[in-house]
Amino acid sequence: MLRRAFALMSIVSLALLILCAALWIWSYRSHSAYPVWTSEGLWEVSAREGRIAIDNEPQRGLDRAPFRAVTRFREQQRELRIMHSKRYAALREQWENRPNHLNEIDDTVREMAVESRKAQDAEYRILPIMSRAKWPRWPITPRASYSVRYSLIFRATSVLPVLWLASIFRQARRRQRQIDNQICTACGYDLRATPLRCPECGAASQDSDP
Repeated sequence: MLRRAFALMSIVSLALLILCAALWIWSYRSHSAYPVWTSEGLWEVSAREGRIAIDNEPQRGLDRAPFRAVTRFREQQRELRIMHSKRYAALREQWENRPNHLNEIDDTVREMAVESRKAQDAEYRILPIMSRAKWPRWPITPRASYSVRYSLIFRATSVLPVLWLASIFRQARRRQRQIDNQICTACGYDLRATPLRCPECGAASQDSDP
């Protein structure tokens, strides 16, 4: 029973050894990453340059998504405010360089008013958005990352197959030695007096014809 269990575990370990060797070679050819949902959120399993790693950076990205959305909107409004402020400054400089500009109210003045209004709207539009933003009530998940080299996995999974093959080789050598010395391979009885069949257990000799 123990021998069968040991053989089964050795075969499984040998399959894992072959799989590990294939993934080890593949990790140097291409970088692959796969998302994995766990009880702690979204994780990512990746393999590259002879190493397999798992980290929770995807979950951290999901936690930062509301902050990124508001930050992106704020940056857009800041760019709009700067753009309209520059247009307002250019129109004002153009209007002030005209002769008798104080007595004129034309399209340039109207455009100046429009650009000034747009710049103010872009500056204050972010305030109600930030006040109504649904910020997450939980903190951002702390970073966690674990990695192990394929060489370490390869060594760990090669122990049982090596012991299994060594035991098979040792049993084969022992069996051949018993056959050469005319000893029963089943019970170890001396077969020099009865070379055809073992008188102890009844097993046929390996040298006997079928």
